[in-house]
Amino acid sequence: MAEKSINPVDQLEPSEAGGQLEPEPEQGADQPETEKTNDEIDAENHKIEADFALMLVDTLINFNNEEFSSFEIPNRFTGREQMSCFALFAQAAPINPIPANYPEAGFLFFKGVPVPKSANLTPTGLDEIGQVLRSNYSISFGDLNLADLDPVMINSHQMAAKIYNDRVDKMRVSYSENVKNAKAQVVEVSVAALCGFAVILIFASLF
Repeated sequence: MAEKSINPVDQLEPSEAGGQLEPEPEQGADQPETEKTNDEIDAENHKIEADFALMLVDTLINFNNEEFSSFEIPNRFTGREQMSCFALFAQAAPINPIPANYPEAGFLFFKGVPVPKSANLTPTGLDEIGQVLRSNYSISFGDLNLADLDPVMINSHQMAAKIYNDRVDKMRVSYSENVKNAKAQVVEVSVAALCGFAVILIFASLF
């Protein structure tokens, strides 16, 4: 039986036979970045503004609570512009927005009602912030202008003011309710004491 002849061309590699292989895609090759939409950019900017606004609010509240001194405030911010934004925010915050209208210390056997400090910036506290601003950056409150700041800072300032004022309002309502309850307790105990005293007098007059 005659052996089947093999065409030499059949034994050639594709490249040798004149064919070309398609190059395989390189693993890990950088893919072209997809351009962000306007909505995505706006969302990122809003998050940056919101995060900085919360930083402004938390810093002032913690300072009011005396969790750190005014000298530590610059360590919480990066650079002069952020510190200036905080100083403007503190300057715009209400001073002593929740005045005490009930004894904070207990008396007799009644409990006092302390004024919430967290949203109660004092004139002394604001002066301390001004001193730190002058000592670290050689500027005063009078040198600051909100319009000179970056638009992100301006938006954060406005957001922080709203957040802070909302918290002040909630604390004012809570404090008023606590004072109301404390006064009601005093009245109830006083009435009960007077009634008891009257009963004692009545019994004493009978004997």
